[in-house]
Amino acid sequence: MITASEERERGHMETWDKLNALHLDALREIGNIGAGNAATALASMLGSRIQMTVPRAGVLPLQEITALVGYEEDPVACVEFTVSGPAPSKIFSS
Repeated sequence: MITASEERERGHMETWDKLNALHLDALREIGNIGAGNAATALASMLGSRIQMTVPRAGVLPLQEITALVGYEEDPVACVEFTVSGPAPSKIFSS
């Protein structure tokens, strides 16, 4: 795992610090498209309707993600996506 100080040394952290509302809207839309495709595939496999909400988008330290989905003791299913390029990151969907 890469620490925040290593990210800053590599020059990546500043990229995330410059995100504005338009960038977050674009990330939210990408997440919405991906989640919609996944929900459609799951509904097809199960033969039933799947309800979903619009995903939230934000930039958080990894340690804060668990607070978004419940308590530490709660079982949670999560999908992780790795993003490479000028703003390497991870996207988590639960």
